[in-house]
Amino acid sequence: MGQSLDDYPDLLTTNQVAGVLQVSADQVRKNLRAGVWPGVRPGQRDWRMRRSTVRAIIDGRDPWEHEQQEQTE
Repeated sequence: MGQSLDDYPDLLTTNQVAGVLQVSADQVRKNLRAGVWPGVRPGQRDWRMRRSTVRAIIDGRDPWEHEQQEQTE
């Protein structure tokens, strides 16, 4: 059985997001580059996504709306 999303760190790697969402890491990166999903890219390293944003995607909520709410709280 897979890990619960709550077991992951606050910022997930593209590989972790891919595992949770059951898509390829390339698809995750494509969505991040295209601005479909919000994420951060610390330095020149790979993308990271907030665990709460991944939860919003799973729940069918708009991840950008969720991200804005996170920033104002």
